[in-house]
Amino acid sequence: YSGINLTYNDASAPKFINNASNNSNPKRFEYIRFNVNISDGANLSTTTFGWNGTNTGNTNDSTTVFTTTTLNSSFSVVKQVNLSRGFVVVITIYANDSAGNTNLSTYRWTVANTLPTVPAVTPSSLTNYSTATAALTCQGGDVDNDTLNYEFYADSGTNPPTTLRQNTTGTSLSQSVTSGNWYFRCRSHDAFDAGSYSAVTELYVDNVPPNFNATVNNASQSTYGANVSFGTNIVDDRGLSFFRFADNQSASFINFSMIRAGAASNNATFNWSIRVNATRGKRICGLFWANDTSDNS
Repeated sequence: YSGINLTYNDASAPKFINNASNNSNPKRFEYIRFNVNISDGANLSTTTFGWNGTNTGNTNDSTTVFTTTTLNSSFSVVKQVNLSRGFVVVITIYANDSAGNTNLSTYRWTVANTLPTVPAVTPSSLTNYSTATAALTCQGGDVDNDTLNYEFYADSGTNPPTTLRQNTTGTSLSQSVTSGNWYFRCRSHDAFDAGSYSAVTELYVDNVPPNFNATVNNASQSTYGANVSFGTNIVDDRGLSFFRFADNQSASFINFSMIRAGAASNNATFNWSIRVNATRGKRICGLFWANDTSDNS
């Protein structure tokens, strides 16, 4: 018998098979998972993952050393993108085997634009306004640090509003309004016109004061010490808040105690009685005052 010694020469480098990322369009601060699959005909020695996410150029992030015979290896790396929009994320995978064969694979993605955050409108919920001008603010944010424009939409009786009232970098709107329900929202957008809409804010505009109907008193003239009654009916389109009575038996009108209207009341009858203590010949006048829940008076 004769013996034959065979020597296996491994000249094949490790192979990368179906390496892939779960996010081919990453945005700033998003996470990406990169899945790596490597095979070798003899024995893997080391694999190294590198990337440029530290903003200091491409650096090796992790290395795996194989101490036993390994023909195939799979692993995943999760990283958060911290580069700014437009920068290129570069990932490199290096592998070598026990025979010194090496392979390097490079993958690139451009950091995509991020939508501005959903803006917030102030006031954010149903609010009563008694003036002819409503003042609103809109504030959003952008992880790409873009200068944002704000589109303000406002309509009376239309929800959601569609009429564009203003489109500037300013964050406030001063809108002329009439009585009734008004609806507002804003959209913040960046230079790419990528934007987000706020929730709709509803404002009830009430700039009409309460109205007095059938104001009467029970005597056109009276004497010292007698009682005189005054009465009125008060009506408001939204809701009464307070009312009170004043007379001028002193040198000027003196207010009596404030009276709160009933809950959600928009119609009230108000009677008030006074005792005459003025001197003869004094002309006595009574004055009714009322305000509503929007502070119209």
